[in-house]
Amino acid sequence: MGDFTGGSLRALLMAQSSRLARRIILLPFKQNCGFVVSMSMKFNQLLAMGVLGLLTLAGGNLLADDWPRWLGATGDNEAMTNRGFNPDLKQWHVEWQTNVGAGYSSVVEAKGRAATLGSDGHSNETVFCFDATNGTLRWKQTYSADPIAGSGMSGPISTPAFTEGGLVTVSRDGQIFCWSPETGSNIWKTNLIKILGVDLPKRGVGASPAVLANSVILNAGKMAAIDVYAGIVLWVSKESYAPSFTTPATFEEPRRNKAYVASLDAGGLSILDGSSGRELARHSFKSNYDITAISPMVMARGAGIFISGSGGAELLNFDGTNLNARWSSKEHRNFQNNSVMAPAAGGIIGIDGPQDDPKSRLACIDLRTGNLVWARDTFGFGNTIGLGTSLLALNQSGELVMGQPTREQFGEVSRMKLLGSKCWTTPTYANGRIYLRNDQGDVICLVGP
Repeated sequence: MGDFTGGSLRALLMAQSSRLARRIILLPFKQNCGFVVSMSMKFNQLLAMGVLGLLTLAGGNLLADDWPRWLGATGDNEAMTNRGFNPDLKQWHVEWQTNVGAGYSSVVEAKGRAATLGSDGHSNETVFCFDATNGTLRWKQTYSADPIAGSGMSGPISTPAFTEGGLVTVSRDGQIFCWSPETGSNIWKTNLIKILGVDLPKRGVGASPAVLANSVILNAGKMAAIDVYAGIVLWVSKESYAPSFTTPATFEEPRRNKAYVASLDAGGLSILDGSSGRELARHSFKSNYDITAISPMVMARGAGIFISGSGGAELLNFDGTNLNARWSSKEHRNFQNNSVMAPAAGGIIGIDGPQDDPKSRLACIDLRTGNLVWARDTFGFGNTIGLGTSLLALNQSGELVMGQPTREQFGEVSRMKLLGSKCWTTPTYANGRIYLRNDQGDVICLVGP
């Protein structure tokens, strides 16, 4: 499996940086409940810097993004920050905090609203919607849901998604709801398990809604596309694989006038036609356990697709028909945490190692080869997101850590402990606010200087 050539690597990074330079902004509500999505926000300039001609983003007075769904507005686990962003966490303060009950759902924010899921640890789940600025509860809705006894994880796992049709949520037992972001009224509901015609996975449903045009894509062994306005099923995939907690990634290829869905399960990666659900390509990628929770990281409209799991990581190429491996690496074993593209470090950064293991490390691997660039040993299990040139990590014990990675090191700037364990939930960032959450439902919103 060959490495990237200099030209193809530069092309991949240029396309990825161009993608990062277009951030989704949410315009006023449509009538009743919807959002209008625009891809019009751009950076003032792109500056070449660092080794390998890596591109990073720079320039003007940039507006911070909403974080409307799993892994953010563009699904790359990154958010843009303004020029005055301060990575020193000691300068940040708790703006508000609350408790939403047991679960692992991240907090999402759009148009001044912050939403997440929780449970009473038994048979009831609740969707909460807060005023993002002060934490005032705008509304909540509670419904009955199977607690999935014996799974070892209490409460919902899926993260809500603000869409054009409303706020879409998925329960642990596969119920799908669409709520009005303004009032909390139920717009439509359906059942993923019945749609797919499969048994409820033994650990329940953990995938979050992925957004593709006016549909959400959901995974529980098979996949389905559901219209966000009416809850109508648009397609169901034919192939069935071992169910996982993985949220699919969606991407478009304008030259082919095609939209695609990339879905990782415990046995491999599938690429589906976004308009029909037909499987176009399949690549074997076995997890050490019969489950995975990592979303594929799609770069350059499929020219690079990074996948990782308990057994290692691979970088693949999709040419519209076939998936081919560029490299494989044992230096990056994500168990249930997504990585971050770090141009200044020349690679991909994430947690290498399992949960409950203090020896899990923060590792950077080279984008060209998959070789280890550097590692921060005994960092501990946790989750990472990218914030401009900074990287934010929340480890399992509740420590929040901010760094500014380079080719040589993580570059830790600050850390602070805010929550008790277990913190297995990905932190989020929106409009100058950092959201944290632990498995007991303690939610904290931090605001910077």
